[in-house]
Amino acid sequence: MRQEDRTLLREAWEQKHMVVVYRDDIGGTYYGGIPVLLSGELVVLAKEREFSLDGFVALRLRDITYVEQYDDNDFCRRVLEGEGVYRQAVPPKLGGCAAMAQLLEGIKKGYRGWLSVECETPEDTLFYVGTVQSAEGGVLTLRRVDADGVWHGQAAQVPLEDITCVTFGGAYLAVYEKYTK
Repeated sequence: MRQEDRTLLREAWEQKHMVVVYRDDIGGTYYGGIPVLLSGELVVLAKEREFSLDGFVALRLRDITYVEQYDDNDFCRRVLEGEGVYRQAVPPKLGGCAAMAQLLEGIKKGYRGWLSVECETPEDTLFYVGTVQSAEGGVLTLRRVDADGVWHGQAAQVPLEDITCVTFGGAYLAVYEKYTK
């Protein structure tokens, strides 16, 4: 991550600015949101979609290739203010995000463990939905649910170093939690 992007991310966190975070080296996915937690390893954004917030996404700083301020024009700021987006952008109940294990244990306690996890490379992405069982010894143990809302019989073991993106607290996971058998 470039120093100017790190500075912009820190300023956005301190001043509650909306940003877009790009990760060109691992598939080109990007996220828009307001930074609500920031550590030396991770940033947690209150995710923005269509001028509203929906859950959180945690990203590794080392994967970020570019940060752009999204609310740097009068119209955007006026809409975000009018829709109450800035006011709604509060840190999740995690206990911190100094490291991936701390983040995951916080999700286990504060969000009934529900999350989605991505392990992205330029060639491929592994995607898991489920609940955190533990995040110890450098491994996330995850009780997985499939696309049909059925629990897998065996937990997944995901090395923490492979996790590039964690989402939690949003409508997508609330639907999974509600309808999983």
